[in-house]
Amino acid sequence: DLLVEIEELMLHDATGSTTLPTATIASGDYLILTSSNAVNLFESGLSVVGVTNFPSLGNNGDSLSLVSRNDVLIDRVVYSKEWYDDTEKDDGGFSLERISLLEVCDIAANWMATNASDGGTPGEQNSVFDNTVDTTAPEIVSTDIDGSVLTITFNEPMDPSTFVEAGLTFEPSVRISDISYPDDRLSVQITADFT
Repeated sequence: DLLVEIEELMLHDATGSTTLPTATIASGDYLILTSSNAVNLFESGLSVVGVTNFPSLGNNGDSLSLVSRNDVLIDRVVYSKEWYDDTEKDDGGFSLERISLLEVCDIAANWMATNASDGGTPGEQNSVFDNTVDTTAPEIVSTDIDGSVLTITFNEPMDPSTFVEAGLTFEPSVRISDISYPDDRLSVQITADFT
């Protein structure tokens, strides 16, 4: 069994940051991070770690980043209430759950309201978990050129690293000065001299 040691990791939100205590997670296990004064609220038998100055995450949206001791970003999400996509669950009492670990973390399409009747799945796999590999290539649904910016819109969110790795060429050749991805990752904006 593989053991993963958490040591000197930082958790950042929009209002501050805190250092996570050292902990070990066994392969296939889950670790619950919560405020130090909420540890006793969880059932015995669950792996729970109390965090001093645990961020107060907003119900309407917030940002949350996991950063290494060398200030390397490990993962980040900036979520909003709209990600629930369920008006009966977005007013509180239900967790927002990540769907796939294979997909980009910080896009709405990879999150949804829990299916758990008690409002969440702490210490367990997310109720909406689906790690099915997407083998269908994205399709271009529209393009638009506005001055020096070409916007390409796809039918599904794009992972920036795979888009860049795939290579991009134009005929006739153009010099690309910037590639950016709006928050929904459905579009790619390419700045270049298209004249």
